[in-house]
Amino acid sequence: MGGYQTEAHFSNLTSLKELSIVLTYSNITLHFDMRSDWIPPFKLTYLNLKSCQVGPEFPNWLRNQNQLVSVAVWHAKISGPIPSWFWKLDLFLDVLDFSYNQMTGTVPSTIRFSAQAIVFLNYNRFTGPLPVLSSNVSSFHLDNNFFSGPIPEDIGEQMPMLTDVDLSFNSLNGSIPLSMGKLGSLLTLVLSNNLMTGKIPDFWNNIPDVYVIDMSNNSLSGLIPSSLGSLSASLKFLTLSYNHLSGEIPSTLKDCTNINTLNLGDNKLSGEIPAWLGERIPSLLILSLRSNMFYGKIPSNICNLSSLHLLDLAHNNLSGSIPSCVGNLSGMASDLDSQRYEGQLWVATKGREKATLGSLTALGSPPEKGWLTSGDQQEDGNGNM
Repeated sequence: MGGYQTEAHFSNLTSLKELSIVLTYSNITLHFDMRSDWIPPFKLTYLNLKSCQVGPEFPNWLRNQNQLVSVAVWHAKISGPIPSWFWKLDLFLDVLDFSYNQMTGTVPSTIRFSAQAIVFLNYNRFTGPLPVLSSNVSSFHLDNNFFSGPIPEDIGEQMPMLTDVDLSFNSLNGSIPLSMGKLGSLLTLVLSNNLMTGKIPDFWNNIPDVYVIDMSNNSLSGLIPSSLGSLSASLKFLTLSYNHLSGEIPSTLKDCTNINTLNLGDNKLSGEIPAWLGERIPSLLILSLRSNMFYGKIPSNICNLSSLHLLDLAHNNLSGSIPSCVGNLSGMASDLDSQRYEGQLWVATKGREKATLGSLTALGSPPEKGWLTSGDQQEDGNGNM
């Protein structure tokens, strides 16, 4: 579908309630070319426009659409702020989605939402403090913007129905609010690529169903909380890399037998690599402990991880020989088939840092696979370090 849509195309659609045009083309070919003073003859309840050029200005023809329940205008080349008149429509929304535009300005906290509402404002240029929205919101995606300041201390009390939270790639600072421990329905928590400091709260006993935790690329410090082990049935992705975490890997994590990705690289963790990694977590696809202070031998039972796709132990203080069975791990010759989380992972091959897995698209197949050595240690002809 291509060309231009003008007000003439809609002039006789007086009973129109739902308008959905979802295109999958990377290049936008359909343009909405409406006069700024056009008043539609209809009242929509459902609007879903994807990959259509609606911008560059916010669509002024929405000014009289005060019956909207679902608003999704994404990847539409809209720039500038959302006008104040839109918020004054006093809508009661199930969906608010303006993702993948170039919108600016702040987001008010006055928007009304129905139960289990979803909010996607990611991949824009919004600024200001992080808004605390309605207590009915369940999915809260504000990643890839320019929000700054701390996460509000009472977010867990003000938004208790949250199930999916992604605040990554902003400029949020301060500590992780303890009130997040009250989000009893939480499934995914992504706070990566911010300026967060302080300790990771030890409140995971209260959030039993979390399966994605990503707090990488911050300045978090202290120990990895032992209560993460309470996520024994749910936890699948734990990414805490590029922080200042110290201490040993808590033994309680051995109860999280369904973990697919464990990335603790680029911290200040110490101790020996736990043997239980190879005994208790058979589902591991990715294990990265690179750039820490682990010492001792690589446990031979790491070879029990038959599904392991990537092993990164580079830049530690490991000694002894590399278990010969590592090269026989069958998972390193196959493609990853998990399609549930999108993340980033830097790997190193024999001490040289590479971006061979620069962007894991839903943990898709990387261009290179294989086990990785322990960094600065040198191998002899027999595979010893």
